[in-house]
This record gives sequence, C-alpha cells and structure tokens, in this order.
Amino acid sequence: MSAAEPIVLTDAAEIMGALERDDLLPHASPDRREGATSILRASMARFSGPAEHSGRRRAVVEAIRAIDTERAHAFAADLTMSRLTGSRRTGEPLDGIVLAGTVPTEALASCLDLQAPLEQIVADMLAIARVIGRGAPSSPESDAATDRMLALCADCPAGGVPTVSVLYQNFDATWSLLTTTLQACATGVPAVPAVPRTRRVAAADVELAARMIRAGSDVVLEIGQAGLPFGFGPHQCPGHELARAIVAGILAAIDASQYAVDPAGIVIDGDGRPTVLPMSIG
Repeated sequence: MSAAEPIVLTDAAEIMGALERDDLLPHASPDRREGATSILRASMARFSGPAEHSGRRRAVVEAIRAIDTERAHAFAADLTMSRLTGSRRTGEPLDGIVLAGTVPTEALASCLDLQAPLEQIVADMLAIARVIGRGAPSSPESDAATDRMLALCADCPAGGVPTVSVLYQNFDATWSLLTTTLQACATGVPAVPAVPRTRRVAAADVELAARMIRAGSDVVLEIGQAGLPFGFGPHQCPGHELARAIVAGILAAIDASQYAVDPAGIVIDGDGRPTVLPMSIG
C-alpha cells in the first residue's frame, strides 16, 4: 500500500478501538492561512489533540446542556410550519434540503436568544461550515462570518468558541440526519447513514487488533457502515439527543401540514444521501 492510500476501517470493533486511541488524531486543516476561521477550527474540541480535547469537550457539553431540548423541538416545529405555510401561500416550490439547511440552525439560534436576524446567522454558519467541514479555503468572507458569530455568542453561558462549535456541529450533521430521515419516510427504505465516515491520522505507529498502522497514515473510519453514525469514545457526538429533538420537531410540523417528499424526484449522492428532496402537498 502506498503512503497516499488511506487505510479504511469498516469493522465496528476496529472503529471503536480507533476512536478511543489518543494517537489517532483528527486531521489538521490543509489550509495554512491565518485568520479567524482557521483559528476557530484549531480551537474546537472536535479537531483537538489529547492535551486540549477533554477540557474543550467539557465546554461544548456545557453549551449543549444550556439548551432546552423541548424548547428546541418547539422552535423547530414552529419555524418549519411557518416555512411550509409560506410555501403554500406563495406556491413556491419547496425542497427538504433547503428546509434542513436552515431550520435546525434557526431553532438553535432561537433557543440561545441570539440577537441577530436568523437569515444572517444561517448564512454565517454556512460560510464557516464550508471551510471547517467541507474543505473550502478560508477567506475574508468566512473570517468575517466567524468574527460575527463569536461576538454574537460571547455572552452565551458557555462562551463564544464552545457555542459556535455546537452551531457548527449541528449545521451539517443535523442537516444530514433530517434529510436522510425524510428520504427514508418517502421511500420506505431504511435511512442511509447521516454521517457515513470520519477521518484520522496516526501520530505514531498504532497497533489496532491485528493491524499495524504506521505513523503518518491516513485512516478512514466508515462509522455509518459500522452502525456508529454518531461516533464512539471521547470524540462521540455529544449533541445527538438535541439533534434528534430538532429533527422530531421538524417532522411533526411536516406531518401536520400534509406536505410530503415526492420519492420520484429525489436525487442522491455517492453515499446514497439525498441532494434534492422535492416536497408538495400530498
């Protein structure tokens, strides 16, 4: 195997073992430019090494505990119903992907009583997620979005970085959880993993079960295929209950509205996750 080829783990036991190792680390950002977005990523528990991770994760957990899940559920339902009512009134087409990309962030922002327009918060979190989660290069626009969000969250109980971290982790993960659930409801086929994989890099030679992973090796953990979509061990997603509450609120509003996804119009990506979810009144 060449150094450029990642080691792919699909066995649940191997993946759980890998996720518990301190010497299999989250990938550093390939973007070496300094700026607010790069500094934020380096400060997040999700991307921290063992020396910083436990304290940063505790702060994220505290930020999540400060959010009332029942209130998040209610905000998600109300915001969804408002969006569906507006679509019904104007006759504009509705895509479940767009719903998933806005309502979860709006619901969290409402729970946190953030004093800014919800549209701006969603736009800023999208700019941050494109860089930190999707690999786009940092930019003046992403740095400005980061500065705005850190200032906006500075007075939250857990502080700026942990609170923005929660909003970031919610952004793509809850989006995927909702869209794959909507897809499953429309098709009657069990949902594909919302989070199919995560990556690590070996900081030293690592012996994992009968496998030797050499220092510097890239490791791909197929957590979805192994039935571990929220991860495992010290980096397990701490907000899965909150994410499920938000998704449940959105689904309740959709059910009450008589809207449904048209299965014939669903478009999927290479992992089977939807990229288009056309919705109409059934």
